[in-house]
Amino acid sequence: MTIRQVIVRIAIIILLIEMLIMLGLSVVTYEVPKAVEVLLDAFLLVLFSTPIIYQWVIKPFVIMRNKAIEEMHYIASNDTLTGLPNREKFLTLLEHTIMIAASQEKTLAVLFLDLKRFKILNQTFGHTVANHVLKQVAQRLNILLTSKNFVARIGPDQFAVLVQNITSNDEIYLLSKKIVNSFEEPIKYDEHIFTMEACIGISEYPKDAEDSETLLKCANNAMLQAKSQEQECIGFYAPGMTETIQQHFVLEEDMRQALVQNEFFLLYQPKVNAKTQEIIGVEALIRWKHPEKGLINPSEFIPLAEETGLIIPIGQWVLHEALSQLKIWANEGRPPLVMSINLSARQLNPEQIESIIKILQASKVPMEYIEFEITETYLMKDIKRSQELLERLHESGVSISLDDFGTGYSSLGYLKRFKIDTLKIDQVLIRDIETDENDFAIAEAIVGIGHVLNLKVIAEGVETQKQMQMLQDVGCDYFQGYYFSKPVTAEDVFSGEKYKY
Repeated sequence: MTIRQVIVRIAIIILLIEMLIMLGLSVVTYEVPKAVEVLLDAFLLVLFSTPIIYQWVIKPFVIMRNKAIEEMHYIASNDTLTGLPNREKFLTLLEHTIMIAASQEKTLAVLFLDLKRFKILNQTFGHTVANHVLKQVAQRLNILLTSKNFVARIGPDQFAVLVQNITSNDEIYLLSKKIVNSFEEPIKYDEHIFTMEACIGISEYPKDAEDSETLLKCANNAMLQAKSQEQECIGFYAPGMTETIQQHFVLEEDMRQALVQNEFFLLYQPKVNAKTQEIIGVEALIRWKHPEKGLINPSEFIPLAEETGLIIPIGQWVLHEALSQLKIWANEGRPPLVMSINLSARQLNPEQIESIIKILQASKVPMEYIEFEITETYLMKDIKRSQELLERLHESGVSISLDDFGTGYSSLGYLKRFKIDTLKIDQVLIRDIETDENDFAIAEAIVGIGHVLNLKVIAEGVETQKQMQMLQDVGCDYFQGYYFSKPVTAEDVFSGEKYKY
């Protein structure tokens, strides 16, 4: 035990003795004699005013108390993971800055930054990896931003930036673009490499709002709007956005009810053999008939389902429904078809892949009649993990089709490592092959690449006889598109006029 600890304990004992003396005197006389009280006070005053007691007892206590208060203030106003200010501190500073800007007739902006697909990363790799990514993001923002800016972490995967004394919208946009571009450099953790994407919403004082809470809310709404458009993920707030976001929340709740009320249904678009014109399979496509709004376009609800995570139960419903339909056709004596089912990014994690395999095995449907379509951009987010998941899925006996090929950014070096059976040429390339030599050359090259890698190639979006003939000439294996059939009900799949069955 150190000298300091001994002295501290002695001081505590003295205090206890004083309390006992006071208590004892109270019990005996019901009142402490004035002379005794004066003597006791004098004794304690002398004791605690000595240099030794002050140096070793009082001063350390004061220092420790002040340090504890400082730490409590820091914890209350800063994010413990990244070290950045938290939401409360950001709003306090924003309110103060707004008061200064109002007095000086200056403008300021708030950038609301959201990490796209961070929740998927967290669910797939766990909190340790997710926390590492957040620390790296905070570090990049700190390096990138100047003293003119103030950055804070205001949510699990959300950050806010205060930009003071802005001169133009171009200045804010260029800063936002600079932040978005900074995420192009991958983040590494052990063997994994992550390419994160940021989406930024922008609000301005005093144009959009005049208080901190509303200004931050406007920036958030601008971010959500930009995120839903799937284009350049930078957007300025505009009147009416709040109403749009509210509509999204209503749509989300309606989707939850749609699963319970059985409002979803499937249509099936045939795929045909390029040489024989025989139907060889169908792609299951989800549709939603809202009881009040009627048919809702998949482009409206699928991105929202992806963002909210509802795509998981919806995807499982699609899988069950598609497998049930295969059984119905088999019982009717129909020729066997390959059922193609789309997988989302949310489903590309070990837990969901194992769940899918269990559903397939329980259905007793032969695995050779199941194909999963996966968009190439999903696979390239984490090459190693994607490779492992595709191998696990492929081992179950199903086939894999790489959807929308030719418009993403996969390389041949990675392509040959994936367990893929079919390349699906994006319909964007097919649409203009009759008039655009470049599109036709790309489509022809994809067919050649696929065959070199022992893959089948299907052209999506074939709408004219000339398109079909041009693709036949370059050796395309399968066709899908309105020239043969639009998506139809299960009853109409076998009544097509331009293909055999």
